[in-house]
Amino acid sequence: MDGTTWYMLVAARKTIAGTMRGVIVKYTSTNLSNWTYQGFLYDGGATNYWMMECPQEIKIGSTYYLIYSDQINKYMYYRKSSSVGGPWSNPVGLSRFEGKSFFAGKIQKDQFGDHYIFGWTNVLAGHTDAGAWTWGGNMVVHKLYALANGDLALTIPHTLKANLENNNYVPAVNSQWGNVTNTVPGQQTYHMISPADFDVANVIYDPVGQQKFKISATVNYASSAKDFGFMIGACDGFNDFYSLRFVPSQNRFSFDKIQHGSITSTTVADNDVPITLAPNTDYVVDIVVENSMVVVYINNVAALSCRIYKAQTTNWGIFTDHSDVTFKNILVANP
Repeated sequence: MDGTTWYMLVAARKTIAGTMRGVIVKYTSTNLSNWTYQGFLYDGGATNYWMMECPQEIKIGSTYYLIYSDQINKYMYYRKSSSVGGPWSNPVGLSRFEGKSFFAGKIQKDQFGDHYIFGWTNVLAGHTDAGAWTWGGNMVVHKLYALANGDLALTIPHTLKANLENNNYVPAVNSQWGNVTNTVPGQQTYHMISPADFDVANVIYDPVGQQKFKISATVNYASSAKDFGFMIGACDGFNDFYSLRFVPSQNRFSFDKIQHGSITSTTVADNDVPITLAPNTDYVVDIVVENSMVVVYINNVAALSCRIYKAQTTNWGIFTDHSDVTFKNILVANP
């Protein structure tokens, strides 16, 4: 609603300049009973979307935001405008703030003026990590806010963070390998150096043993020719694990099920989110695990929601591959 006018957005398809493409059309009403067609609100601009599903327009501060989910690649995108009817411009920085497992997001403001975005993460057939994408799943909620440049960013809801941090404890180390130095006695802070591809340095922890918990750390890299990050289901610490990894050469954070030794620069991720990465910079990471849901918050600007069935009751850890990285103050917390 804008003043006394209600807006209804409809995802549709239309032939424009000889090309069939997804569009968002607009209807207006002053009484919610009679609606008037007002043409296209957005036709995708330079991008030909098959269908821009679940559109929403919302005003935050002085900026109007249009959000929608691409039916084909499952990513959610947004556009910005100073006017309720557009024209719409791309974000100044990153093209999106979540991955393909957060679909149909809708934004709502609470009584305190904070904005939250609600989406859903699909299940996999047979409730196994090898299963195919399947309808239905879990609702995921992020706290959403606008950066100084008007772009949107995500962070962990403060109420969820407080709930999860009732009990903080240092995880139990199972093993470590490679050039690994504990730089702060009594704390899980490690400087890890891997001099070449596949010469992985790692620290593996025992399973957490909780259905709901949070892993937190601050990550800083001096150099990286490949990747580094967190292991899920760490069977050997070198190859047989799922990776939640920073990829500085591609400015993204990636979830990959493929064995780590098979990952190359052209590997298509199971899920990823763009993030601007630079050496000698702290990146705060919170990993929220509840049953098979794993949500990673990166530096209070982006999130990556994932379905990982082996996240429960398996070893996990940190690793670096052809990179010089410090993981600071690794903690586990639970309600």
